[in-house]
Amino acid sequence: MLDLFRFVLLRPSVPVDGGSIIPSDLDSHLQQQLKEDRREASPLEKMQGSADDFVSGGSFISDLGRLALDEGIRKLSDALSADLPSNRQELSSAIAAAFGMGVADLVANGDFAKDRMRLIDSLIAAKLATSPPAAPLMEIARYIRLQALILRCWDDDEKLDEQGAIEMVLNGHIVMPAGLLPLPDKPPEEPPETPGEREREGREKKEEAEREYRSLKDAYRFLTELEGDDLVMDLEDALLRHRPPARGRPDDALRQELRQLRETIDQRLVGEGPVGMLLDSTAAMHRASMRIRPQALERAPEPVREALHRADIDPLQVSIPVAAETLRRRMEELFPVISGAGGGAIALLGGQAVPASSLSQETGMEDRHV
Repeated sequence: MLDLFRFVLLRPSVPVDGGSIIPSDLDSHLQQQLKEDRREASPLEKMQGSADDFVSGGSFISDLGRLALDEGIRKLSDALSADLPSNRQELSSAIAAAFGMGVADLVANGDFAKDRMRLIDSLIAAKLATSPPAAPLMEIARYIRLQALILRCWDDDEKLDEQGAIEMVLNGHIVMPAGLLPLPDKPPEEPPETPGEREREGREKKEEAEREYRSLKDAYRFLTELEGDDLVMDLEDALLRHRPPARGRPDDALRQELRQLRETIDQRLVGEGPVGMLLDSTAAMHRASMRIRPQALERAPEPVREALHRADIDPLQVSIPVAAETLRRRMEELFPVISGAGGGAIALLGGQAVPASSLSQETGMEDRHV
């Protein structure tokens, strides 16, 4: 069995007589598939699967009698075993006698190429298959060497006239297609995760969530505590663009009206109490469509600006309510991780996220989600 698969990988440091090398590279479907499998993440399983599919298919040679030119190549094998030719002329005559046609006509015959492809692919598949198939593998290898000898005779290879050259081909090394062997090792199995590793990963995940949560909370507080000249309203732009100034009333008068509007909104929020202000501030700011002024954003602490950037928020382009809601939703996602809770809606109380279901107990108010 070991002699059967005389597949070798040519290595530069090992001298090899070219006359004893029989290549097996073909443009066959099997070899193309194996090369694609070789590039997969788990190449070993893929290549073995393709080989197993070929072995179970109709192209695999489990019986040499299924070859189109089996009779001729069998006659040639018997003739060379009985009387080995010593040169090209004798070899050519033996081939013509076995097949009933000259070497050129034989090689031009389509069945010759088909049989050669099936023989080579069958031997490759048998080498790579997960289990040895039931097939005359030693005879298949013998047929591949005989076909290689026929091709060299057709190519009028002068080396066949040298002493022992024909015998060398009949005992040649059938070389696997380049790039297929050696088969890649199975990826090492990762050791099972220990309870200590799971606990460490859990702590690291919680610590990372806590850091992100703190930065989001600071950014939320910064945005919701802005007031006065730190804010600009879309309503202000609309009035200045679409409402022409009344006679004798400069633009400053309009701005005074807007400041009074802001004060009215602030008074309403303050009148609802600290908890109500936090719960209703988003809706109130939506009505006012407030955005931060560039000067105020420049004064923001660096961690706040970084938190807004990581949350993909540009407060100069979106309203404060939209930015605050984005931060709140992200804090809601992080809250179960940092608290160990099972999830659920949260509300922001004094800038701190708490389960919304606990508001009625802490404040005596109905549950209201931010």
